[in-house]
Amino acid sequence: MKYKAIGFDWNGVIFGLPGSVFSQGAAEAVGIDIAAFRRSYFDNNYLRNKEGASNEVFWKAVLEDLKAQSKLPVLLDYINSFPGGTINKDVIEIIKKLKNNGYKLGIVSNATIEGGQKIKDSEVAQYFDEILISSEVRMMKPQKEMFEMIINKLGIKAEEFIFIDDAEKSLEKAPEIGFTPILFRDAADLKNRLTELGVYK
Repeated sequence: MKYKAIGFDWNGVIFGLPGSVFSQGAAEAVGIDIAAFRRSYFDNNYLRNKEGASNEVFWKAVLEDLKAQSKLPVLLDYINSFPGGTINKDVIEIIKKLKNNGYKLGIVSNATIEGGQKIKDSEVAQYFDEILISSEVRMMKPQKEMFEMIINKLGIKAEEFIFIDDAEKSLEKAPEIGFTPILFRDAADLKNRLTELGVYK
């Protein structure tokens, strides 16, 4: 067995829509280029997910970077009207199958302390051997140390690990660390990718 463990991002994979859907809508709402918006989002994400800043402080920093501070009320309106997330049941079925196939499973999420607690309290948590939350360990994806920590906790080698995320940025260190990345698009595509890798049978 080449692979021994599979890791999942939470937001945009297990829970809610992929981040690309949110980012596209938010960038359009404030009239900012999507690539610039995503860059500023990731550059400032540490404020929320490592330092525990409020959403308003975080989004204010994003817009300051983009020289669009005046758009804060518009952006907050968009965020507050964005549909609430739900558990992606098709992904859960994949997770159950992987668990039954004998793979170790982990969650690695860039999340606040409060967000991390919701993950741990969810009905989905029972399927996972390890749950790593950025604000608790003071590290974030794509930091190399964050992935090394989950790999160590799962008791495997990097080359035995697959990690699934909806953000390309979070997967950019995969070649350096040695794990196999999967960019999440939807459950059907994920099933195909896992089948190609020989872990979903």
